[in-house]
Amino acid sequence: MSSVPVRDLENVFNRIKSIWPQKSHFLITGGTGFFGRWVIEAIAYIEQHKPSGNHYIILSRQNPSNLKKKYSVLENSFFEIIQHDLAEPIAFDHSVDYLLHAATDVTNLGQKHEFDFNINIQATKNICDAVKNKKLKKFLFVSSGGVYENGESASEDSALKTNLSANSYGVSKIKSENLVKELSDVCIARCFSFVGPYAAPQMAVMQMLQQKKDEKPIEVKAPQVVRSYMYIADLVVSLFHLLLLQNQHLIYNIGSPQKITLKNLAEMIAELDTHQVAVLIGQDREATGLAGDIYFPNATRYDREYEAGVTTSLKDSLKFTLQFLKQSKTGET
Repeated sequence: MSSVPVRDLENVFNRIKSIWPQKSHFLITGGTGFFGRWVIEAIAYIEQHKPSGNHYIILSRQNPSNLKKKYSVLENSFFEIIQHDLAEPIAFDHSVDYLLHAATDVTNLGQKHEFDFNINIQATKNICDAVKNKKLKKFLFVSSGGVYENGESASEDSALKTNLSANSYGVSKIKSENLVKELSDVCIARCFSFVGPYAAPQMAVMQMLQQKKDEKPIEVKAPQVVRSYMYIADLVVSLFHLLLLQNQHLIYNIGSPQKITLKNLAEMIAELDTHQVAVLIGQDREATGLAGDIYFPNATRYDREYEAGVTTSLKDSLKFTLQFLKQSKTGET
């Protein structure tokens, strides 16, 4: 049984069932991260309601038996787990039609970890080398809004700088993008900020929701910081659209354009239900977050060419996530 809310999986299914391929081979990296877990859960739900004969290979550093115990959805026969560390080259002999590469963790955004920086790039190089001679229908690379020097409504056509000394994660994504651009049938999704079940607990929005769940005052260290949050189910639909449909452009920003200050976000969370909590406003300039003061996308390209990316309001996104936290002691299963 899925641990992701069935309401959300049904939403994803209804929006992409008409484009789901048959008897195709998928390769997915990053299947146990925040994005990847939702992708895997969505695939299992789709296969349950519309069996396709597809085969889904999940590359993971973790032992397959341990992964199946942790995520029982992977016990389905249409999933195959191959244990491999993408920091090492891989000889990949399997057929691949669709490749979703999402193996680097967005929670590294802005941290100065040279080791992680190099591994992120090497992992992308290794996966590109593994499939460079295969006739893919699509290679979707999950990049980040962190590639922009300033996260404020940056256009996909903006020139990128690779000297972002404070943002090794962003630079690694830029260099990784350049690697995948050498392949054919590539699409790049520059993903911004997201909220929903299983989001990283260190994110400001998740910390606020946890405080609300615990009926504690919501602390806002940097009230002036501007963010936007797309609900994770909307992201999954967007990724499937970019992976399975024809793309008019190489790069698409993915996220919610509805910007909000952390102060206003905290006030919205505090009033989510009948039991309101206090909001404590601080002023810590060092607590602006890994993405800087301003971080939200210009997503008009995606909205114009597909459907509106955001179908879940910010208030509902927060409400659904809070409901999930209340149903689980830790937010994990």
